[in-house]
Amino acid sequence: MKKNLITVFDGVNSLQGNAIVNYLLNDDRFHIRALTNRIDKDSIESAEKLIEKGCQVVKCDPNDTIEEIEKALHSSYAVFLNTDIFIHNIKEASNGKKAVEAAYNAGVRHLIFSGFVPARKISNNSFPVEHFDLKYEIEEYAREVSIIHPEFITSFIYAPIFMQKIGKMFKIQKDSNSNHYLFSLPLDPLSKLEIADINDIGPIFTQIVTNPLKYSGVTVVFAGDELTGDEIAKLISKYSGGKTVKYNYVPTTEFSKLHFQGASQIAKMFDYFNKFGIFYSYDRSIAKGITKLTTFDEYLKKNPIQIN
Repeated sequence: MKKNLITVFDGVNSLQGNAIVNYLLNDDRFHIRALTNRIDKDSIESAEKLIEKGCQVVKCDPNDTIEEIEKALHSSYAVFLNTDIFIHNIKEASNGKKAVEAAYNAGVRHLIFSGFVPARKISNNSFPVEHFDLKYEIEEYAREVSIIHPEFITSFIYAPIFMQKIGKMFKIQKDSNSNHYLFSLPLDPLSKLEIADINDIGPIFTQIVTNPLKYSGVTVVFAGDELTGDEIAKLISKYSGGKTVKYNYVPTTEFSKLHFQGASQIAKMFDYFNKFGIFYSYDRSIAKGITKLTTFDEYLKKNPIQIN
């Protein structure tokens, strides 16, 4: 039986791409090609581990020319496309569209794009979020290509904040005024945040790529849990080895002033979340019908956050 080739952007370094690659490497129905354009030490080590497992690794990124991308996608049956505003900046939309065009030109049959909700459209221009809206611009273009060329199927996955980022991007810090620790976010205390274990994306992607007609034009949103900041903090405490973590609400106006990459973007994102939630009115039942989604309690039981 012929094995289809699945090509993944960035299959080496990105959370989503790497999770999909590692999941698919355990499925003997596919050959896997991971694309990456990073050449730092950690990336090289990650690439070498994938190669040992039988994965092809090719140097390519949406920043490359359309001809270079087409070459990297050659012979691919399906492609997972994921773009990152912190890498592509304002070129995210144009680079994403270029990758879509390259996929079609290369004869790819099925493109699965990691998109997100159109914040500007949903909020009637009140709460635009650049990295959401740029992704939606790519999605609209991909859908247009599919309409013109029905043989080119497109599907979409929307992922929320990953549980893996809690304790890393969103750090747990010692409270200087007590023996407690603080988990700080610009999430309104009464709002709930949808979060997901990145490893749940593997079975979701596999279901989509093996059922192209069923998921043609379909958006699959997934989240294993929906929690307030206080509920998140209590669960972190539960698996902290006796430490107490409390939720600390930081208004978006203050969060945007923090000195780390993306602070202002994250603040705008939470302005939107606090008003509309993450997935707004999108159908959450599709992913739940595909796989058992991991709750935060289940995730922490296996991956307790190390608090220093």
